[in-house]
Amino acid sequence: MRFEKIVAPTISELFETKMQHLILSGELTIGEKLPSERILAEEMGISKSAVHLGMRNLERTGFVRIDPRQGAYVANWEENGNLETLTALLKTNVLKLEPENIRSLILVRESLESDAMEVFSGKHTNADILQLRSYACEIRDGAKRNPPMSVSSMAELAFMFSHYIFLHSGNMFSSLILNSFKPFTLGLWEQWILSIGPDAAADYLDRTAIELRDGNAEAAIGIVHQYNSDLLEKMSQQ
Repeated sequence: MRFEKIVAPTISELFETKMQHLILSGELTIGEKLPSERILAEEMGISKSAVHLGMRNLERTGFVRIDPRQGAYVANWEENGNLETLTALLKTNVLKLEPENIRSLILVRESLESDAMEVFSGKHTNADILQLRSYACEIRDGAKRNPPMSVSSMAELAFMFSHYIFLHSGNMFSSLILNSFKPFTLGLWEQWILSIGPDAAADYLDRTAIELRDGNAEAAIGIVHQYNSDLLEKMSQQ
């Protein structure tokens, strides 16, 4: 059945989400001992069974460490986390664009983008290059409109440029990972476009597309690396 019945979150799931938010926001610190399940149930106004199930799920996803003899502790989720931890991180929306998070995000994206460009440069079609260059053209033309295109719309076009390369490199998983980080990536694009202007941003995309057209993956990757380095330097000066 295409349209299945919508089911509301259970109390246990709501408990998990609340605990994840407290942990990811730093209100509960790594290594901190948690109250007993009975006390948690009483203080949060839910059943002990809901807390018990939620705590087991929090342990599975790397947020909580349970010692049967000593109790439950906040786990080092950065060290012990998994894909479910990442999903929770994105859903709770508590990861802010702090300098260390920005640097980590940029390094991950650059690594994935380099691999995608290597593949894309050797298998693209003329239509692919025209599509990439059209994103640059839209940003350049949008800046000249009255009123001009919003920076958020320009950032969306820049994201679509990268996503197109990821998707057409044939690696479905790298495309999905890029989509997962879209809110943070858009924030980076917006800051960069504001700092250098729409024309320079469009030129960056266009030069990258031309290098890919000519099969110069290394040169295209170099442009991306320079963009990332410039962005990090500008942000360090703020």
